[in-house]
Amino acid sequence: MTDTVIRNVFREYLSGPHPVFTGKVVDIGTDEYAKPAAEEFRAFTDMLIKYVESFGKKVRLWGALTWAQGKTPVTVKGVTMNCWYNGYANPVDMKKLGYKLISTPDGWLYIVPAAGYYYDYLNLEKIYNDWTPSLIGDVSFCAGDPAVVGGSFAEWNDIVGNGISQKDVNDRVFPAIQVLAQKMWDGGDTAVSYKDFAISCKDIGEGPGLNITGKLGNPDHPLVADFHFDRKRKSVKLNDASYTKGIKGKALSFSGKDSYAVLPYKEIGYDYTVSFWINPSPGNLKNTVLFQSPDAVVKLNQGTTGKLGFSRDGYNFRFNYTVPDNIWTHIVIIGTNKGTALFVNGHVQDSLYHKWIQFHDKNKTKKRKVETLFFPLEKTGGFKGKIDELKIWNKSLSMEAIKNMK
Repeated sequence: MTDTVIRNVFREYLSGPHPVFTGKVVDIGTDEYAKPAAEEFRAFTDMLIKYVESFGKKVRLWGALTWAQGKTPVTVKGVTMNCWYNGYANPVDMKKLGYKLISTPDGWLYIVPAAGYYYDYLNLEKIYNDWTPSLIGDVSFCAGDPAVVGGSFAEWNDIVGNGISQKDVNDRVFPAIQVLAQKMWDGGDTAVSYKDFAISCKDIGEGPGLNITGKLGNPDHPLVADFHFDRKRKSVKLNDASYTKGIKGKALSFSGKDSYAVLPYKEIGYDYTVSFWINPSPGNLKNTVLFQSPDAVVKLNQGTTGKLGFSRDGYNFRFNYTVPDNIWTHIVIIGTNKGTALFVNGHVQDSLYHKWIQFHDKNKTKKRKVETLFFPLEKTGGFKGKIDELKIWNKSLSMEAIKNMK
């Protein structure tokens, strides 16, 4: 029954007019099975290799054949194996069997975000200085050994519901890609210090037209934007919104859900500070929007809580603060890769850091809750009220700087 179900899944993914897997190589996984079922596991693995190969694909799998020793043969020719833990697949033995190896040692190259085990962020400096693809766990192959075809890190999202976003994954993965790319090119060459390499990495983008990291402006000039809203600007396009008297000069006035201003940015990533004055009118409903982008929404009223909050990646977060009606309030939100903080009228109001999810297993496990935000900047408005003096920095400002804003 299992074989039939899995074959049906792979057939759907590999065939038809719009297959999911279009590349030449397909990773079938197949590791960490129960040891007493070693023979069944080996038979299943061999079946799946041959089935995927029948679609003209090369197969990659994860090493488990040292753990699952047995007599049932498993196809070797043309198969590449990720060697991730030597207790599951001894790389010397796998080489003898004839497998091509990808060096993926978990003690060096495993990311599991905010899990409390393996790495939240890889130790990139240590990898740069001390690791090469020839090192798999405690086994070191000669440089250029044809059995070792390369190396790879792995990022596993093990903890369901802990708040990790796509942006958070990229924040961990992109620097790892940069360092691993260098190690694949010439793993033993460290003539350039890691410090200098890391500086150079900051100048390397993700690719033409991409800004997944949400970088805005110049690090040497951290104030990215300063919108006074005292006059019309070509870069700010109004939709059923208007200019009115503000906290200083004029402000933007909004009349509800379809009243907003389009800003010249999509979002800003870590680290950032966003500051604005807000004066809501009475009668704003639940989930009323203040700022939005395709990836996130900052809300005046998060759900039925009446609290200021934000939503992204299917998660809803809130600060312990209700913005009062009919009065100007100064709001500052600071975001880093660890969490999000709220300051009101120059004082700390709430900090979404270091919170925990309590699981109800026998060990009463706790996992860190990640309440991060790429601040959405594509639109502001969508509520009844006024916004003024919107400022955006590409750094986390100090408490003293925040107090001096008012």
